[in-house]
Amino acid sequence: MQEDSQEMTVEVIHVETLVRPGENRRIIAQGRGHEIVMDMKKEMMGDDSGPTPPELLAMALGGCMVNIARIMMEQKGVKLNGLQVGVSGPIDPSKAMGLESSNPTGFVGLAIHVKLDADLPEVERQSFEQELCKRCALCDTIANPAPLEIQFGWNS
Repeated sequence: MQEDSQEMTVEVIHVETLVRPGENRRIIAQGRGHEIVMDMKKEMMGDDSGPTPPELLAMALGGCMVNIARIMMEQKGVKLNGLQVGVSGPIDPSKAMGLESSNPTGFVGLAIHVKLDADLPEVERQSFEQELCKRCALCDTIANPAPLEIQFGWNS
């Protein structure tokens, strides 16, 4: 008896955002009807009314890992009792301020700390961890950078 195998296909998700300056150092980002306010720390002349863009990137990375871990646990039929993802990394702001530095402009590196509490057998945990890292879109994008195309348009 031969089973019918169906290949599951999922439609590609197109992400589109619009980002513009707000009051003082605030940055207003909009996407899919949602709005996020980013800001700079007070010592960087901001009002500290929201996370900085690098903090938001770290939050998005952690959020992606949480989302995929939940999906994977649901797919495996495993009860997820607790989940926490911390993301951290140093940034040298020198180049952003127009100063010379031998450091990269962005993160020098990122560290992700995942704490899981789930009813997953110990023998399956390592493969779960590897699969989680492979399935996380932002982990993949940061580890294997997507081509970046930047276009400028000036009003004359």
